[in-house]
Amino acid sequence: MVSVRDGKVEQAYADLFAGTLMSKKQAEVEQMVALTAAATRHCGPIRDWQMIKAEEFTPAVYNVVYLIRSEGCPFFFQTVNYDNGAKWSVNYVNFTDVYLTAKDW
Repeated sequence: MVSVRDGKVEQAYADLFAGTLMSKKQAEVEQMVALTAAATRHCGPIRDWQMIKAEEFTPAVYNVVYLIRSEGCPFFFQTVNYDNGAKWSVNYVNFTDVYLTAKDW
């Protein structure tokens, strides 16, 4: 989030997905970069964020949802995190500015 807040959206996703299968899905990553950049342009600069949900699917897989507070509007960011035994990685990312969508994550 720090990189996104600082306007380094592409770097944020490169760091987030480093060493994962997602790092090889260039079209999907480019789409997430474009959508995230558009959201921050629309909603304004990010002020802060807070975790609003952390759900354990298994001891190795967690679903985490964050509220992103910006100047103009909130948006919601979901990650599915995986522990391969050596380290945690993010294997899925989703975001929306619609609370009714996010509340079902």
